[in-house]
Amino acid sequence: MEQAVAEERVFLTRNAHLHDTLPHALLARARIELVAAEHLPQQLREVVTKFALDTEAFVFTRCLLCNEVLQRTSEEFWRCPRCDKTFWHGSHVTNSLARLRVWLAN
Repeated sequence: MEQAVAEERVFLTRNAHLHDTLPHALLARARIELVAAEHLPQQLREVVTKFALDTEAFVFTRCLLCNEVLQRTSEEFWRCPRCDKTFWHGSHVTNSLARLRVWLAN
């Protein structure tokens, strides 16, 4: 949560008891959004709806490790400027997008 506060990000959680366990000063600075759904597909739909997210435009545009915006290095590859990890759109991307669309459609 400290990192979310430092980076001015939203802290998503299912833990309704954060106020019982974390310092009040930290909680006062945090933007906390409680996710009510129990299962991943419903959680995804809840977050997409709550934040009016565009589920097509920004898919696979950030580093999975450090969340930095990826930079295209060639027709097939993207690189993270922070951690230097390289990514490509292989079958895992196609499969993940198909699963995402099914989850959002239900």
